[in-house]
Amino acid sequence: MSFHSWLSALCITVLLGLAPVWASCSKPLVINLANWYPYMYLADDNQPGGLDYRLISATLDLAGCEYSFVQMPSARALRELMLGNIDMVAGASVTPEREHYAYFTEPYRDETMALFIRRGEHYNADNLKALLNDYRLTLGGVIGSWYGEEFASLDHASLTANRQLVLLSDEARLLPMLVQGRIDLLIGDLISLSEQAIRQGQQEYVAVHHSALSEGPIHFMLSKASTSAEDLRLINQAILALQQSPQYRMILADYQLP
Repeated sequence: MSFHSWLSALCITVLLGLAPVWASCSKPLVINLANWYPYMYLADDNQPGGLDYRLISATLDLAGCEYSFVQMPSARALRELMLGNIDMVAGASVTPEREHYAYFTEPYRDETMALFIRRGEHYNADNLKALLNDYRLTLGGVIGSWYGEEFASLDHASLTANRQLVLLSDEARLLPMLVQGRIDLLIGDLISLSEQAIRQGQQEYVAVHHSALSEGPIHFMLSKASTSAEDLRLINQAILALQQSPQYRMILADYQLP
């Protein structure tokens, strides 16, 4: 930890009356840098960036943990987390299946899952099942992503067999498929898909369907195979301390989030 990071940790913990959080984690943490603009990505100079990257860095600096990043698709990252080959992933929702192999930290921000459609098209349905059943639409999403209970309750095998569900490793590939009519709905994080549309110059061709899928807090996941309950405690303490700091508000403001 740099002297500046140590001093920031000291100031925040003293102000908040918390126990010292620079005791350090049990090991250097390996974290997946998902290809998920604007949350995590490699910039043109091959340097990592994004909202979640900055929140991870600020949290782990405050917790006194050493860390490094690797980059792999989200589905593979979850498998490697289960095996203990990587230690942490970001942007995670709590599910019973994941709780078998991962610790979940305190929430570090909120997210909204939305459905994108082609601009000018209208579907009179208030839920995902009705959109798929009544209109026979094809839905696109990212392999391994959690989109909420409504999506999870669908019969994925039947939808895939009927060519109504297309899952790929990267949402950047799905947006052109929506615009070109190869899929009819695209499910994903509202901010990420909106930014992706702007980056691809497709924003005038897509719109958000009025039926929001889910809203709620998200967490960091820590591998139970490679990290400890004490690591979880230190990181939770750092998250709560960071959220009370001006640094946290400045990071969110940079991405126009409250």
